Amino acid sequence: MKSFLLIFCVALIFSATHAQTISVADLLNQVSKDSLTIHVNQLAEAGGYFSRVNYTPGNQFTVQYLEKYFRSLPGIDSVAVDTFYIYSAQSPYNSKPVMNVIAIKEGAVYPDELVICGGHYDASGSHENNWSSAWQTIKAQGADDNASGVAAIMELARILSDPQNDVATKRTIKFIAFGAEEYHPAHQEVHHAGSLWDADRTQKANQNLYGALILDMIGYNPNTNYCEVISNDQSMWMTDAIYDNLQQHVPALTMNNVPVDVPYSDHQSYQDFGYSAILLMENDRPWNDHYPYYISNPYYHSTGDKPETVNFDQVKLVTQLSLATLLGYAGIDTATSMDDHKNKLLADGLELKTFPNPFNARLTISFRTNGQPLTIDIFNARGQLVERLVNPQFDS
Repeated sequence: MKSFLLIFCVALIFSATHAQTISVADLLNQVSKDSLTIHVNQLAEAGGYFSRVNYTPGNQFTVQYLEKYFRSLPGIDSVAVDTFYIYSAQSPYNSKPVMNVIAIKEGAVYPDELVICGGHYDASGSHENNWSSAWQTIKAQGADDNASGVAAIMELARILSDPQNDVATKRTIKFIAFGAEEYHPAHQEVHHAGSLWDADRTQKANQNLYGALILDMIGYNPNTNYCEVISNDQSMWMTDAIYDNLQQHVPALTMNNVPVDVPYSDHQSYQDFGYSAILLMENDRPWNDHYPYYISNPYYHSTGDKPETVNFDQVKLVTQLSLATLLGYAGIDTATSMDDHKNKLLADGLELKTFPNPFNARLTISFRTNGQPLTIDIFNARGQLVERLVNPQFDS
């Protein structure tokens, strides 16, 4: 009988250099709704200022809060506060510093290849009537926009850097909380400033950016648990991993079937510099309805964006999806076995599912055919045939 090997979602380098001791499911189970809630509350409170608007004391407190948190994680290799200036801002704000907060977990195999996981920490009250004149004192808590995304990033950093989890990624993960994503009365023509600064520095330093996963506004939905993936054509390969992990690990979350291409967050900065970058967001236009999954967010850019309006079940699900996907981008150094309980024996062959997705530089599979004919079909995460190998030549 002809030997037949069927492979779905090919996504992993098989390596003997490091044996992963914890499963992806175990890591996802560590995502804590309580931790996410605490972080959103702390970010919304902002040291008692209840605002993270750029150039305010609450914004400065947030930088310190994030830096202290990242430095408390024993598995993080380095933490930095990267300072820049918006020189086109009105005086005196053109001379006041703005900061990105960065935490690095170095890759074990390809440390010079970067995977970014980021989201902005500043907030806006631009839908308030007195925004232009009272931005310094408006209580813009920004619980959803974007304490929810930053809380997810903090939780991802905690889990992936926990020495007890012993997660060794091949590529370096750069966790980054961006400053000045929002428009501001002092710089009305500038937004996404923190990510633009980082993308520009990445390019000028000739760094190898594998891809960027951005989280922005992942917490509002009073009716269901829904999220959208936003991507340009160049970054579509990154969305395959999103959909694969959604089906495999986070089926309780509903998503758009086809990615949309809109420029409303920090992913645009990296795309503009030619890098692959995608965004996870509660709706691609949060000021619009997407019936029946989403109703427009009435608290968007207002003083009503408070923690009590956040759907923390949804935040947890999006964080879990981000974790599974980030593991694929960064490349966990592990092996997939062919145990019968994980792989399905077909009538004329074997269906082998591997994780994470997308796969890295190469995939190595060890097997014996006993001299019989062999066909290998390789499918992507959407079930589309990528390549068929008939009696391929292997090293003996």
